[in-house]
Amino acid sequence: MQRNNHIELIECLQKLDITLIKEFRVNMNYHKIFRKNVFLVLLFSIFFSLFSFSYVMDFFSHDMIFVPLIVISYMVSYMALGVSSYAAMNFADLMRIRFRLFLKLLNPEFLKGRYKNEKVRVKKFKILVEKYQDTFYIIKKISEVYGVSLLMVHFHDFTMTTSQVYFLYWKSTNGTADAVEFLNIIFWVFPIIWKSVFLPLYMHLMVNESEACIPLVVNADDHCLRKDTRSIVGTFSVWNRHNNTRISVAGFFNSDLALGFSICSGVASYLLILIQFKMQEDDK
Repeated sequence: MQRNNHIELIECLQKLDITLIKEFRVNMNYHKIFRKNVFLVLLFSIFFSLFSFSYVMDFFSHDMIFVPLIVISYMVSYMALGVSSYAAMNFADLMRIRFRLFLKLLNPEFLKGRYKNEKVRVKKFKILVEKYQDTFYIIKKISEVYGVSLLMVHFHDFTMTTSQVYFLYWKSTNGTADAVEFLNIIFWVFPIIWKSVFLPLYMHLMVNESEACIPLVVNADDHCLRKDTRSIVGTFSVWNRHNNTRISVAGFFNSDLALGFSICSGVASYLLILIQFKMQEDDK
């Protein structure tokens, strides 16, 4: 079922691109997206491999054999969560680029300049509105495919950030850690914090680009189009009241900038509580 949803998601995005290229002769710049993703995947793979390999080799010297096996299992699950969150972030970025393209194509000055014939202009406008509405189905599919994994990612990142930062504090107050150990912990936590910040940020940017297109559709009949567009605009206005561009995290909450701030405030609150307990314990 999940595999079918993933395939359908990719097919819907491909159909959207084919229509935009065919009807509006746009350049999607796939080569730039490909280069960016290859660079980021290689960068984080090398970064993660260097530090995880040193931890695994260190735990293999442990007396109990199940300890390195647990560590390896965690590494594999952590990598799976990382790939899943990166894929969701990448889909959000792809949709953000498409919404930015819609923003340009729906601009009244652009429609006036490219399509001098009024009937052709109305026809192209109708296609744009229909394709814009199709993007909401794509976003729904993103939620269905990555919703559960995003829930696990946010829960894991919240837990690991809180525990590792508190561990740094505990080590620094006890004076039992050297500079190398501090550096290892910081580099281990860095990708987790990066995900916690940029994953909601990418979702937020996608929503902003999407909402910027709405006034261009709603006010289209006041600009360059004929009265024939009023039925299109009216139908769109009703449809827009019942749809939103939020990525749902397994139906519990939306992945947006508010979630990022909630995670940061939650980490700060728990750290203060743990530090207070530690200070009370030291006073006894």
